[in-house]
Amino acid sequence: MISIALNARPYHVSNYLDSVSGGGRAQKSLPFLQATVQGLPASTPPLIATADLQGRVHLGESPEGLVGCWLATQLAAIHRDAGQPDPAQSIALLAGDFYTVPGADRRGGTGDVDAVWRRLAASVHAVSGVAGNHDLFAEPRPAGCLDGHIVEIDGLRLGGVSGIIGNPQKPNRHPPEQFLAHLAQVIARKPHVLLLHSAPHVDATCRGDRLIADSLVQLGYDGLVVCGHVHWAERVRPLGAATILNVHEAVVCIVPNGSS
Repeated sequence: MISIALNARPYHVSNYLDSVSGGGRAQKSLPFLQATVQGLPASTPPLIATADLQGRVHLGESPEGLVGCWLATQLAAIHRDAGQPDPAQSIALLAGDFYTVPGADRRGGTGDVDAVWRRLAASVHAVSGVAGNHDLFAEPRPAGCLDGHIVEIDGLRLGGVSGIIGNPQKPNRHPPEQFLAHLAQVIARKPHVLLLHSAPHVDATCRGDRLIADSLVQLGYDGLVVCGHVHWAERVRPLGAATILNVHEAVVCIVPNGSS
């Protein structure tokens, strides 16, 4: 079983512009958090996990204003100043939703996040992750974007299912039976880390998708789930044999410690 210890006090905070309910925008803080993990392969490099960076550091049509693109250019300096592991030796784990409209003043926008993935891929050792329900890609999708399959990087098996359960007429939404079939297919291959956009439902304080939660328990998944989509005040929670890490609107640097 995976165990993870998260320091809730950020080692760095940056600000960006985000939409607010009803229209308009406001400044929001992006916390950078440090965690240690036990139970992953000994060869596992540091991991940088994030999701739901649906904001802009400056306004305009260019994708360079997206928070994910800004992160890619600033990550090395932030981590060096904070004494964190070198991003160039780390794997970035992306749990989806990196787009917002150019004015950052309207929720629900869907658009191209290829630039975020490309910029991060140039800044770190490797990138893997899933698409969120607001993410679009040019075809083909980035090689590390998972949707019902597995990749292995430095001995670490990563599996993922992109999108969420919902109306298949909308982007990156799948009928329940299809999503859960992909989830079962991935778990059968025993990934050390499972990447999802939707958090599973744990309890009234850590809400999410109940169907995903039930499947994780029934299938006996005992690895680390990295997810987002909804805010949890407590980011690390057990669910059955699994450990859930919710990285919604945060960047979490995960350092292997006593890995198997």
